[in-house]
Amino acid sequence: MMKNSLFNCVIKSGNKHILTVLGMKIEFYTSAKSSKWFYKRARLLLKILDKLLPKDKYKVIFDSYPDFADSAYLFYEFLKEKKQDKFKKIIWLKEEIESSHSKINDKIYPLYSIKGIWNLITAKYIIHDHCNEFLDFITSDRHVLFNLWHGSPIKAIGMMDDDVLPKTRRRYNYMAKHSYWFVSSDIYKVIISSMLQIDPKKIYVTGIVRTDVIFKEGKEEYIKNVFGLNGFDSIVLYAPTYKTRGAKKIDVKVNADTLFCFDKYNDDDFIKYLKGNNICLIIKPHPFEEAGFIKFLNDNNYTNLENVKIITTNDLTEKAINLNELFRVTDLIISDFSSITIDYAISKKPILYLTHYLQNYRDGRGFILPDNLKILMPGETVNNYEELINKMAICLKTKEQNYTDEELKFIYKYLDGKSCERIFEVMKEL
Repeated sequence: MMKNSLFNCVIKSGNKHILTVLGMKIEFYTSAKSSKWFYKRARLLLKILDKLLPKDKYKVIFDSYPDFADSAYLFYEFLKEKKQDKFKKIIWLKEEIESSHSKINDKIYPLYSIKGIWNLITAKYIIHDHCNEFLDFITSDRHVLFNLWHGSPIKAIGMMDDDVLPKTRRRYNYMAKHSYWFVSSDIYKVIISSMLQIDPKKIYVTGIVRTDVIFKEGKEEYIKNVFGLNGFDSIVLYAPTYKTRGAKKIDVKVNADTLFCFDKYNDDDFIKYLKGNNICLIIKPHPFEEAGFIKFLNDNNYTNLENVKIITTNDLTEKAINLNELFRVTDLIISDFSSITIDYAISKKPILYLTHYLQNYRDGRGFILPDNLKILMPGETVNNYEELINKMAICLKTKEQNYTDEELKFIYKYLDGKSCERIFEVMKEL
């Protein structure tokens, strides 16, 4: 039971909650649907409580999208190992009630639950990596937010995205006021400052947490074993951003009837190329269009091919593998305008960009640097199927970066895998 003169909660028989506010009793159940319904309608009350309730100066809240993922989860593990007194009460809030993670032994609560919201509004420190709905419940400047974000963008996001929803814009405004941000280079300090209209003094060039795992050895054999990657001469990662296949928001319409969205493409020819050169293609759909992409792969029999491996976000979570850890066992990445290519560049391995729908993307979603794309896209572009095969052959023959060290310096100040250490030092002083 949690008690406060204004706010009492009794938890009975599992998911049943009775919330007492100013003497009024409200009974509800914490399914994902009922919890979100309740909290959206109790937003004003939660804002008042956020302003009134004291903040625990030792309490740290972690949240990520998807749950237990990427930079937030990696920094969570790092902070636990440090055992720092300033951040000694560590709590993870999960957005999906059903999700879990076997490696987390500390306290975990669903975000949309009484305990979740209570810990959120009473925590001094909040560490997250996205613009999630929980920002609607923390409106005062009595929290300190550390935003690890989820990638170094190429496409227009934040205030640069003309189609951003009003509720998302509101969250961006909140983050701009109360968040501290951590980026990979000076140019990204300028980009993030402009993107979310943040005071540059709140942005630190430390490196990106999720890139630290690229420098760590030891999990290569485990990754190959769990995903069946042994025995291939080359491994290629295909990880495009979301576009058309079932995504909630369609940034650009492309030919979704072929794997790489080419108008002229032959499945049999491509699979023959993979087999003939003993190449494994890993396909990692974007979380926003994962269901639609996997349906396409099933419908076109890619799931039954020996030289094609499909890896989902849930696969990575269940096996405790960060997406960037795949970089250590791959020789090339094929993408389009996803920030994953920025992460991959630090591995100094070749990058190919699918740019045959570049103009449509420029007219639709848009880019941060529309007239200077090359600055944020180290590597080579591909505009048709024949060019893809030719450039794949070259990249897999050399397996060396197809961009210069000078290009790399634009997007990375540090190339040492110590982003967590630098972020930790900043946080201790704030």
